[in-house]
Amino acid sequence: MEWVDGAKLDDPAALLAAGVQPAEVAPLLTATFSAMVFEHGFVHCDPHAGNLLARRMPQAGARDGRGGGGGGGGGGAQLVLLDHGLYRRLSEDYRLAYAQLWCALLAQDDAAGRAAASALGVPPDDYETLAIALTFRPPGSRAPLGSGMSAAERRAIRARYASVGPAEVNAFLGRLPRDMLFVMRTWGLVRSLNRALGGTTRQRFVTMATYATRGAHRRRPSVRAEPA
Repeated sequence: MEWVDGAKLDDPAALLAAGVQPAEVAPLLTATFSAMVFEHGFVHCDPHAGNLLARRMPQAGARDGRGGGGGGGGGGAQLVLLDHGLYRRLSEDYRLAYAQLWCALLAQDDAAGRAAASALGVPPDDYETLAIALTFRPPGSRAPLGSGMSAAERRAIRARYASVGPAEVNAFLGRLPRDMLFVMRTWGLVRSLNRALGGTTRQRFVTMATYATRGAHRRRPSVRAEPA
């Protein structure tokens, strides 16, 4: 057990008082969870603001985690994860396919994305909806990375999903693999905090692409996944 001082990520005044710039924390947050998902396959699935602190890296030799008042170590920003009760261990095959899915989504490679989604157990008819849910743009979009959809794309999506209600949304989520639902929850919380910290969508996607590319080309020794 360790006592750790730090500032909540949704409290800019506390971050600044701890000597941490919010702009430092946004990329660190995305990098941390990208490494969990794409490289390690062991994911903290409840990263809301109450479960995360930021502080300056403690000085070498510090033992109590307090950093000497105000979180002031001598290093860069450090992210502290709390409440380790909700984790998900991804199988190696799942982790690889999920990394390949994000590589394809961010590279706008529709064929590779569909192949990766199929390997994850996503029904083919659900791929378009999944792509929109994850990246907020349809597959095959030519919009630059991190930018919004074009007006034409928005009109097409409104028409495509005009009759979709809660029952259809619940049915779609029910068809997705359980691991994907847990990881989607994680990304939703990370995305919200990234925005609150002043991070951009493009910056977040670039960081995710870096880790997804590493993960897609690295096979680790087999590990047991969580039961479905």
